[in-house]
Amino acid sequence: MEVIESEEERNKFLANNPTSIEIIMTGEEIEAGYNHQLRIVLPNVRYTAYPFGNVDGLLGSSVAFNSYFSIGQQNSISIVLINQVSGY
Repeated sequence: MEVIESEEERNKFLANNPTSIEIIMTGEEIEAGYNHQLRIVLPNVRYTAYPFGNVDGLLGSSVAFNSYFSIGQQNSISIVLINQVSGY
């Protein structure tokens, strides 16, 4: 999983600015254009640690963060599941 994609994210940590994190896990195709998928969105997070280090022989970072309630989104987490089950 790649959480931090650029130096811009590290700058958000240094400035203590909020950001969002979206995690998407995609599985096999259900039908043309549709795959099994689980999407998790944390709309309001603040990084608490951003240490650089060695990750698999490359410069990387292991990021720690806290997630907070988003007034604009009216949630602290959003989970979307796409599969072949019509309801639960």
